[in-house]
Amino acid sequence: MPDARPCAVCSTPTKKKCTGCAKEPYCSSKCQKEDWVAHILECGNPGREVTSADRLMLDIKKKQIPFERYTREHYGFNLVPIDLPSQRSYSVFIQKWSPNST
Repeated sequence: MPDARPCAVCSTPTKKKCTGCAKEPYCSSKCQKEDWVAHILECGNPGREVTSADRLMLDIKKKQIPFERYTREHYGFNLVPIDLPSQRSYSVFIQKWSPNST
């Protein structure tokens, strides 16, 4: 049986792995859910189609402007110049933005 590897989220030694791809180590379903936004793009068997919304959520989590063409077009980021002097203004917007704000 393979040795324990550190959980991708909390570094707790574990022998458990992603239930989709069986590659990424997670100590619990809580840790797997916490990392899902990032891992869904790499998982070999995510259980559903990866969408532009998944890519957008990862970009928001990383506090960056979406660079993938379809995501930029789908959500209107093609109207924002990609060669901004810095992404600072976008990062400030994301830091202040809340899913519950309207």
